[in-house]
Amino acid sequence: MINLDKVVKFPIQFEEVGHTYQLNGKLLTGVSTVLGVRSKDFLIAWAAKEAVKDLGYYDKKIYNKGKYLPESQEAIKLGEEFLWHRLNEIKAMDTDQYYKLLEEAKGAARRKSGKAKDVGHEVHDAIEQYIKKGKITESLSPEAKKGFEQFLIWEANAKPTWIASELIVCSEKHQTAGTMDALAVINGNLEVVDFKTNNQISEDAFLQTAAYQMMITEMDSSIVIKGRRIIRVPKDGKPVQDFVVPTPYEFDRDIFLHLREVHRWNVNIENNIKQLM
Repeated sequence: MINLDKVVKFPIQFEEVGHTYQLNGKLLTGVSTVLGVRSKDFLIAWAAKEAVKDLGYYDKKIYNKGKYLPESQEAIKLGEEFLWHRLNEIKAMDTDQYYKLLEEAKGAARRKSGKAKDVGHEVHDAIEQYIKKGKITESLSPEAKKGFEQFLIWEANAKPTWIASELIVCSEKHQTAGTMDALAVINGNLEVVDFKTNNQISEDAFLQTAAYQMMITEMDSSIVIKGRRIIRVPKDGKPVQDFVVPTPYEFDRDIFLHLREVHRWNVNIENNIKQLM
C-alpha cells in the first residue's frame, strides 16, 4: 500500500491564476519555467513554416523519419488546391488587403499553437477526471474525443493501478515545484507518468519527470519510484505512444538542477544587473 499522506498534506499553496506555487510564503519556481531556459531553436523554423503555409506553401513530399507517408498524395492534392486558392485571392487584393493578409500570416503559428493547447487541455482534463473519479467526459471536441478513446484502449492493455492524478510536488531544498500528471503502478513498478498530446515527445519530458521523481522522494523518502513513463496521446486518433524514459534518473535530475541554477542566474541578471548596464 502506497501512502501519500505526507505529500498530500505538504503545505504547498497553488494559485491557478498565474499558475504559481508557494511554500511557507516563498514563491517557488515551476518546473516548466526552469525547462524554459533550454534553447528551442526548432520553434523559429516551425513558426516561419506556419506563416508561409498560411500564404499557400505546402510540402511537396511529406515524410516522417525518412519514410514517405501513405497519405502524402492526398495531403499534396489539398496543398495544391489551397495554393491555387490563395494565389487567386492575392491577385484580387489591393495593397491594404494584402498587408492585412501578411499580418494574419505572421500570427499563424500562435493560432495553431493555441488550438493545439486547447485540445491538449481537453484531453488532459478528461484523463484527470477519469483517473480521479472513473468518470468519462462526454462533452469533448472531436479531436479530444479521438485522443481520449485511444487512451482508454492503452489503459485496457497496460492495466495501470492509478495512485494519484495531478499531484502537486515540490523541492524545498531547490525552491521549485510542479504538478505531476499521474503516479501509477505499471508492471509491478511505481512510476511517474506524464501525458503529452504533442506531435512528438520532447526530451524536456525526460527532465520534467526526473524533477517530479526528485521532488516526491524529497517530500517522502519512503516512496520508491522505479520508472518514468511518457504516454503520448495523439489528437488524430492514432494509437497511444507508450514511452519509457531511457535516460538514467540521476543524470536527468542533475541536468534539471543545473538548469535551475541557469534560471536563477537569468533572474538575477534581469532584476539586479541590467539596470546597471
